[in-house]
Amino acid sequence: MYRDLTRGSILRSLLLFALPMLAGDILQQLYNIADTLIVSHAIGRDALALTVRGEDGRAPRGALHDTVLRRTGAADARGIVEFTYHGASKAEVAALAAEVLRLAAQGDAQSAAILHREAEELRIMVSAFARELAIVQPRVALMGGLLAEENIYRETVCAALSGTAQPVHPMHDALWGAAQLAFEALGE
Repeated sequence: MYRDLTRGSILRSLLLFALPMLAGDILQQLYNIADTLIVSHAIGRDALALTVRGEDGRAPRGALHDTVLRRTGAADARGIVEFTYHGASKAEVAALAAEVLRLAAQGDAQSAAILHREAEELRIMVSAFARELAIVQPRVALMGGLLAEENIYRETVCAALSGTAQPVHPMHDALWGAAQLAFEALGE
């Protein structure tokens, strides 16, 4: 379908052109927020659990332990439990992921182990989907949240996926895809 943008209502033409891009951008932002909260929350939750294990002697106390206590304002395991179940939002727990990434990049073994566990969970999920869809060595676009930029978590995920899937960088972002849809809707 061909649509002459020089004829008819300018407002209607602009809206028809812009709505898919706006919708794509909003959906991309919602995806990034959800992805960040889910993955970051899991990493933050693991950091809290490790801190409690350090407090009761089941794990050594290290840099992550001290950082989590400082960031949560807790003095001991009871404070961590109080923070986790009675005070912290999911976003506050997810915010601990940045500390885990920072410490893992500095060589902290406990923080690196958390990232390895989360990367392995992602590998298992990709393997299950690939098996279900009968896809061998699927290409997986790592985007959004903690995977949007080069960091130690992205490196860990790529290493975990090695042999299972082929991590790829998306050629374009969601806004580009929305623009393509708009052009198609206008018949270009």
